[in-house]
Amino acid sequence: MLFTNIEKIVTEVVINIFDKNSNPLISKVYELQTILVTSITIYIMYKAYLIWAGKIQDPVRDVIWDLGTKAVIINLKLYKRILS
Repeated sequence: MLFTNIEKIVTEVVINIFDKNSNPLISKVYELQTILVTSITIYIMYKAYLIWAGKIQDPVRDVIWDLGTKAVIINLKLYKRILS
């Protein structure tokens, strides 16, 4: 009986957290998800072209560095939007 009540409570909490209508943060993440995934894909394709064309001398370090800096910038922007 105790575990049945815990299961109901946990299920309700998880549904409320991931419900787009009740949590404005989740709805913003869903809105930005398509844009972020598309832009990251285009960026990786562009970097792959540069590597393939021989315009980048150290491809692994450059790609990791660029993606890391962009990830930090995106995190700071999203965090700033959450606070405001």
